[in-house]
Amino acid sequence: MAHTIQMRQDTAANWTSTNPTLYSGEVGYETDTDKFKMGDGSTAWASLTDYYEPGSAHTGRSSTLVIAADDSSDLSKDQADYVCDGTDDQVQIQAAIDTFTAIGGDIYLTNGVFNISSVINITDPITWHGAGVGEHWSGSAPYGYYGSIISAVAGFTGKMIDITGSHYGGGFYDLGISGDDMNPAVLIPNTAVDVSNAGDFIVHHSFLFNLPFQSAIKLNNHGSWVDSCDFEYNRLVTAGAVDATNYRNWITNCYFSTNRSAIEISSKWQHVHNCVFTNSKRYHIGCASPTEQKISNCEFETWNSDNSGWAAIRFYNSPLYNHITNNSFNATGCNGSEGIQDNGTALDYCVFDSNVFYNFGATSPFDLSSSGTHNIVRNNIGYITENAGTATLVNGNTTIAVTHGLAVTPSAGDIVVTPIEAWGSMAQFYIDTYTSTQFTIHSDADPGQDVDFAWKAMVV
Repeated sequence: MAHTIQMRQDTAANWTSTNPTLYSGEVGYETDTDKFKMGDGSTAWASLTDYYEPGSAHTGRSSTLVIAADDSSDLSKDQADYVCDGTDDQVQIQAAIDTFTAIGGDIYLTNGVFNISSVINITDPITWHGAGVGEHWSGSAPYGYYGSIISAVAGFTGKMIDITGSHYGGGFYDLGISGDDMNPAVLIPNTAVDVSNAGDFIVHHSFLFNLPFQSAIKLNNHGSWVDSCDFEYNRLVTAGAVDATNYRNWITNCYFSTNRSAIEISSKWQHVHNCVFTNSKRYHIGCASPTEQKISNCEFETWNSDNSGWAAIRFYNSPLYNHITNNSFNATGCNGSEGIQDNGTALDYCVFDSNVFYNFGATSPFDLSSSGTHNIVRNNIGYITENAGTATLVNGNTTIAVTHGLAVTPSAGDIVVTPIEAWGSMAQFYIDTYTSTQFTIHSDADPGQDVDFAWKAMVV
């Protein structure tokens, strides 16, 4: 024989008016509010303080909250503290954020799309955790995205996420920020994610894509770190997919593809390392900051696609003390533009060392024509500033033109020549006539025999 177990139930008003005392463990259900209470055997209904409501903050967590997307699984929704309905999802997200105190906490977003129609404001050190993000591919073409994605709806204006306050910390992990539903022809004169807290914000393993904003993310703080992120198809940005406007930030292990420009730097002490840059419409990195940028171990390819003379790295505002080292530059498809360009500004006290330049053809990898005299350019492949060899002053002659093979024209003091055998009748020699391809060795007399010289050139 089948048995049915049924809990006590009534409307909220009737529960309040009768105010019974439930047995310990006995459940009373409010039919019109979808809430229930559990008795303890001694406390009347009105004095029981522990309400439980499906879909509300029933987990008891105070510093960690879970928000489910409308297209999440039923299981995810049942375990979540807040459940979005696919419309104006910033309402539920903001409600979760507003429950935190000044010490902050963690928010976990389930798999799915969170559609927002206005800004999400963050004033405390809150760390967001998504369920990962990536692209679905069919053959060689992407056809959709998966993971936890915050998506701006059609007609969106303003910022998507605004992080302010005097706090340090917080960040994004495994999260997608999308403008897929926005009109790509309408530029929003704001940044999508504005990080303007005190500093130490971390963005890790996140995907920012199809954002028609002034920038995808603005680092208007210091000590922040953008790592292992993907920036793609942010075509209409005017300040760079990443806009570093305050000092001492790190951008590492990121992939930039098909952006208007990738990074704009306008403050000192930025570090860009181990990134890949491809298919920027203009430059990959625009450096308008006065001092001390470090760019190393990056791969640059396919820039200047709009054919307006943009270099892969373009400097502004007379910057000093920059280090550009151990990078590779592939100029295929770059419409004859340089790899590094001073843009008519007095770049000085900078080091360009151990970079690799290839497929530049007749274009010089460097345009430092307006730079100062204290830069060091050396040990680069594809832009030779150091070379060595031998030359023979043939019996019966007093001069010999030597091809130096340098990418720049040497001057007095850049080339050292040493005879490596007996001088014969020659008592003196000297060097002059430095050109873009050759220098000339002169002797004071016909040596009466062949004389071999070793030479070494270094232009720094």
